[in-house]
Amino acid sequence: MSPAKGNDAPRDHYLYVTVRPLMMRLLLLSTLFAMLTAGCGDPPPAETESGPPAPTVHPEDCNRSSGFFWSEVRGDCVPLFTEATRLRPAHPDANQKGSVFVVFGADSSRAEVWIPFERNTRIYERKGNARSWTDGKNTVECTDVCIFCSDGKVLYRQESRNGS
Repeated sequence: MSPAKGNDAPRDHYLYVTVRPLMMRLLLLSTLFAMLTAGCGDPPPAETESGPPAPTVHPEDCNRSSGFFWSEVRGDCVPLFTEATRLRPAHPDANQKGSVFVVFGADSSRAEVWIPFERNTRIYERKGNARSWTDGKNTVECTDVCIFCSDGKVLYRQESRNGS
């Protein structure tokens, strides 16, 4: 042991015997507390029979600036410009602006329609086995190309594959 220099020896001894064990205990307790509380929170969703749970997506999660919009019939965010069927005005000179976009549900029993300048989408139910969906007044029909009709008048039409 080295000789004590002045009055430092009693002070060093006090720190070593009293303060250091107290600090070690505090460090140990705070570490234990942090480890115990780290797992607190909402429990993960239970797995389903078909595998791990699907992530929960909400309409506000869709990145609209990237072209994703909430689809009620799919229950997910949909990239409208790539996954929807685009219908252009059948008579562009009739003051029709924009395009109508149609997304079909997984089982094709419902069609969801985005109409220009309307805040909410419209959902149409399938009529029998036909390739036609309606809400009573408006109809989406898809044979070779899709059309959107209102009161029997064709307002919007999908461009055919050859561009006509």
